Amino acid sequence: MSARRAARLFVSYSHRDRKFLDELNKYLQVERELDLWSDKQIDAGSDWRAKIRDALAQADAAILLVSQDFLASEFIRNHELPSLLESVKSRRLRLFLIPVGACTWRSAVLERFQWIQQSLAAADTQFFDKTREAWTAVLADGIRYMQSRSVTQ
Repeated sequence: MSARRAARLFVSYSHRDRKFLDELNKYLQVERELDLWSDKQIDAGSDWRAKIRDALAQADAAILLVSQDFLASEFIRNHELPSLLESVKSRRLRLFLIPVGACTWRSAVLERFQWIQQSLAAADTQFFDKTREAWTAVLADGIRYMQSRSVTQ
């Protein structure tokens, strides 16, 4: 009999958007079938690039907290996104894009991907400040998808 493991979920975000990562974590930490990974788990003195590379390689899905700071991040553009997009191309990984601020996402490589709720891709910048219920609405589809993909080892 095969054991099931939690689906591994990589979170990519700009450090300037850390408050959104913290908010996301509140909603996902109660989901036992999800193993949420972000760079907050990297210990001092660790080779952080190697840790990120390993986490990307092991991810079943990824959440991208998209803002202008996210799009402007050289590290995200040059290291995280290429790896994520290659995994999507090989159908090994699914992306969940969540807008956390106004940005030029239509001119970015992310334009071709369906957002969790397409109508939120152009959401006003105060959307997440207005209501915490928005996280529940935005994440519901993603959580269901990840739980359905709990991986058999």
